Amino acid sequence: MARVVKEYDDRFNEFLETAQTLFFTQGYEQTSVQDIIKQIGVAKGTFYHYFDSKVELLEAVVKRNRTNLLESVVLPIANHSEWDALTKFRQFFSGLNNWKLLNHNIILQMLRMLYKDENVLLRLKLTDVSRLTMAPPLAEIIEQGVMEGVFDVRFAQETAELILRICEVPSHEFVAALIDGHYDAARLEIITREFDVFNRSIERVLGMTNHTVTLVSEADLLDWLAIVEQVSVDKAVSS
Repeated sequence: MARVVKEYDDRFNEFLETAQTLFFTQGYEQTSVQDIIKQIGVAKGTFYHYFDSKVELLEAVVKRNRTNLLESVVLPIANHSEWDALTKFRQFFSGLNNWKLLNHNIILQMLRMLYKDENVLLRLKLTDVSRLTMAPPLAEIIEQGVMEGVFDVRFAQETAELILRICEVPSHEFVAALIDGHYDAARLEIITREFDVFNRSIERVLGMTNHTVTLVSEADLLDWLAIVEQVSVDKAVSS
């Protein structure tokens, strides 16, 4: 049988597609380089022609997803010609949350993998990539808000980066609930308080009054907690 030769970009994208599917269905830790090359039908040397390691492949998958998210969700909001800055700001975070909800399975897989002690540096690296990708369009929205008189900040780019840093872990208890698939009344109370502090902190950074923006609403929280409950059910069934 003749060997199939593909263009560099085609093969690169095939690795990304295959890896994302396997990471999604099997989990990152459970997926080996051998699994990936077997699925594609190439030699191990071909894999290492494109990537130095499975970690580098994961980084490429995350970067592509972030680029797709930027182009499909974020930029249409930032470039919307009829919206004022406050509407854009709210839609920016609403759009990100909705995208994460739609892709919650892969998000949960990523969280479980990235929050292991041995992956601290990788988690920091990937959050840096995400922040640097999202900060410029958010800074444009903030600049518009300053011109419209709704935001009171001096440096839009630095403010955007700070807000995204705050967004990286708005609630440690919430992340813990997503990872282990469990929450109770005590944890819910802590999560609710942490998100209230998160929302109020963003308002302070932007120089706004209380309850002007709510980036994480009660409805958003309930949507995610419903996913936590389903994870808990799935774990019980599988065990």
